[in-house]
Amino acid sequence: MATIKFTNIRPEHFELVPQVFRVLKEGKECGEINEDLVRSTLGKYVGHFVSDPEAIQEMLAKWKRDKTTPLSWDFGSWIDAIASSSLLYQSLQLHPDGSGELSFEQRAWPSGGIEATEEIIKIFGGKVASNSAV
Repeated sequence: MATIKFTNIRPEHFELVPQVFRVLKEGKECGEINEDLVRSTLGKYVGHFVSDPEAIQEMLAKWKRDKTTPLSWDFGSWIDAIASSSLLYQSLQLHPDGSGELSFEQRAWPSGGIEATEEIIKIFGGKVASNSAV
């Protein structure tokens, strides 16, 4: 089983991170992720994603000039990446110090969706410490 170990989740996110994980896990298990449910579960944190078409074009233009420019996820693309990934989400453990571990099974090799899965943690300011699937 692959794991993403992380740190830096703040106490005010201790309930929300597992909720978002659960909604995505259940959506994958039933074969369809409900974007509206994910959006409402994220609440204000849906603002983490780039949604303005103009901002997306600006970001891509910067990236074309400098490939080291970080790219942000568009919400719909993020959901698509998770939904179409060959990953079977197992569990998310969150420790009192803000560290934790997200476990999943890779059902194909190589498998896409790993970066999108890391984003579940990054939305809330978490830092990925290691990813055994990479």
